[in-house]
Amino acid sequence: MKRRRLKNQCMITALVILIAAGGCVSFWHKDHNFLKEAMGKGMVKEKEGRVERADEMDDLEDAGEAIMTSGKAANNYAASARLKREQAHAKAKEELTKLSEKQGILPQEKKEVMKKLMDLATAQDAEVAIENLLEAKGFKNVVVSIGGDSVDVVVDLSVVSEKDLAKINEVVCRKYKCNPQSIVVTPLRVE
Repeated sequence: MKRRRLKNQCMITALVILIAAGGCVSFWHKDHNFLKEAMGKGMVKEKEGRVERADEMDDLEDAGEAIMTSGKAANNYAASARLKREQAHAKAKEELTKLSEKQGILPQEKKEVMKKLMDLATAQDAEVAIENLLEAKGFKNVVVSIGGDSVDVVVDLSVVSEKDLAKINEVVCRKYKCNPQSIVVTPLRVE
């Protein structure tokens, strides 16, 4: 038992010494301007505040320009739109909650604020439910936004056929109980 503990202590001590040595080497290179010397010899170059190897920079002048396929761009759009929507909902919910907790608010005003909070929660639930159902029906990268009396649906299709429109309208009307004329379907065109 003592042998095992002694062995473990030796291993831990060795690891501590290795970490300390790495820190010293890192500190030493920082103090002796190792990076500036490398730049002077042409091994690295500074470009727009970044330090890069010189041989890689010559080959990759336009490396920052991303070329995306439409599928990846559509995924990015959908994720970004959902994130922005959730942030807007969170901000609105926070504002309404602050307003409802405000001192001196009239009971009628508080009732209206609470109704708006409930409407917001209902809209959020409907957005997620509609997106999930439409994706289950085969639509990709669906983003639903409910605002006031209108429902905006963005789908990853180049053209929305009558059959697709009927499926979308059916799901939206069933989940949110709205008028079909208030539904706007937008095909996602990524170029």
